[in-house]
Amino acid sequence: MNVNMGKIDKMGGLELRKEWNSLEEVFDTLNNTVNYVVLRNFEKLPHHVDSPIDILTDDRDRLLRILKPSGSGFFQSRKHVEISIAGQPINWNIRYAGDGSYCLPWEQDMLKDRVFHSGNLYVLNDEHHFYSFIYSVFVHEEKAVKEHYAQAERLLQRLSPTETAQISVDEKDWYSDIFDYYFELLNSYMQRKNYTFGNSLRGRIYNQYVAMTPQIARRLEKKFGITDTKPLPLRSLNPFQLRVLTFPFATGIKRQNQQYRRTFYRAWLNDRKAFIKHGGRKNDSVEQEFSLCNRLHEVNEHNFPQIYFYSEDTAYRCVAYEFLEGKTLSSKIKRADFSASEKQDYIVQIRDIAQALIATGIVHRDIHTENIIITREGKLKLIDFGLAVDGSSHEKCRVFRKNPLFRFECSACVENVDISGLLKVVEAIGCQESYQDVYRDVESFLREYCEKTVSTCKGKRFLFLAQSLKKVHRIIKQAWNRLRQQVSR
Repeated sequence: MNVNMGKIDKMGGLELRKEWNSLEEVFDTLNNTVNYVVLRNFEKLPHHVDSPIDILTDDRDRLLRILKPSGSGFFQSRKHVEISIAGQPINWNIRYAGDGSYCLPWEQDMLKDRVFHSGNLYVLNDEHHFYSFIYSVFVHEEKAVKEHYAQAERLLQRLSPTETAQISVDEKDWYSDIFDYYFELLNSYMQRKNYTFGNSLRGRIYNQYVAMTPQIARRLEKKFGITDTKPLPLRSLNPFQLRVLTFPFATGIKRQNQQYRRTFYRAWLNDRKAFIKHGGRKNDSVEQEFSLCNRLHEVNEHNFPQIYFYSEDTAYRCVAYEFLEGKTLSSKIKRADFSASEKQDYIVQIRDIAQALIATGIVHRDIHTENIIITREGKLKLIDFGLAVDGSSHEKCRVFRKNPLFRFECSACVENVDISGLLKVVEAIGCQESYQDVYRDVESFLREYCEKTVSTCKGKRFLFLAQSLKKVHRIIKQAWNRLRQQVSR
């Protein structure tokens, strides 16, 4: 190996070079000077580097002095550094025990259980590698992407069967997304090891909602007497977006499109498996959601979930449904793994859903294939009633905060949103020759109702616009009269 003998420092009796000729030279030095472990993407190291090197250590300052990152200065990041190796810049992500990326006991175990890789470097063992990767996807990333799925499957295959025995293979196949299954494995693993989600909020990558789910689960168990409460994952979370006000003399930051905190759990209520939705916007009525879903279930128990209880208390604001084991209609359509007879049965059930909504006058307002679950028994269940309203409350036209001439909502147009949504679902399932009569019958039923509500909505819209113009004319006339009186005085 050609070693640059130009500029050297001495540290602990070892010669540390300020200039590196190869990555092998770097790891050979680290092996003898600092306790470290490479967290991921180490399979091709040190011969090939296609991503930043994630490294964990228990002595960050010592590691930085050894690596001698380029561009050192006051504003240099101590977490993301760039090292010049043989004239080529290589990025390093440096984590240290206690930084909050993972809980401290886990980081200490990673360093203690590290294994020596054939590339002359220390890496995570298979167990830590898989679970730390899943943790990173949920906590450090905004959502799971295509590359994450392939890597997680590859890491899972390295684990022994006992590591994944918490969930049966049959139950695993019914998850709508494989990362839901991985999240279950992660939670079981962290409970066995007494690990916790980190509580550090440094940077924008940390997902504070995921970190709070275990604490909320324990609180719900004490309050409602439920057992075996497990958080369900959310793969795309962004707490809020910040927008700096740009008009003159603005000194603050405005939170725009602030998303509300909502977490989901699976639990046992007596002998029944329950799905619990916790949190939500303050102006959303949990009582109304409970009432409307309960009314629909009484009319059609086959296509609407049973609802158990709700709570309006600030700290325990939640609503509990029956837990539906199945797949979304969206995933079923994408995979195209159902027969013509199943499609026909689903189309008939969609008509039953539409008839129940029309009969009760309840408007769901968020109907699409992601909100329709296919249970193991082959029943379609419409879920997510957070935006549902009673159609009777929309008989009077509502003027919203924006332009009143274009923001209009009445019972006819909100009902049309639901039926047109169900019509799109039917079209997504598609028509085949074996059941074309049933398809046309349901399609015509939905289209006729949409056309009827649209014509009703247009009539009410015209009346609404006329009333609005009269009101504007009256306001202008009153203002003009007051102005004339002031002038005459």
